[in-house]
Amino acid sequence: MEITQTTNEIIEIERILTSTKIELSEMEMLKKFIPVWEDVFDEASTEKKKMMLSTLIDVVYVSKEKISVEIKDRFKGFLGHLSSESE
Repeated sequence: MEITQTTNEIIEIERILTSTKIELSEMEMLKKFIPVWEDVFDEASTEKKKMMLSTLIDVVYVSKEKISVEIKDRFKGFLGHLSSESE
């Protein structure tokens, strides 16, 4: 009974691992085909830059002491993931 349960757990873990590997390879493939955001931004017109920034930025606070920029929630996890990769 315990061996069957362990075997089933191993099968499930292998399925998850395979699925994760497929997702990773798909992400790597997308990365090759999606243009580098920085390059697109640098070459864009001012209007296009405003549009691109409005996609990322939720709100900007300006005071005498500082300027604070809040990123939209849907990008926070992604940007956090990128900063942890570069460490």
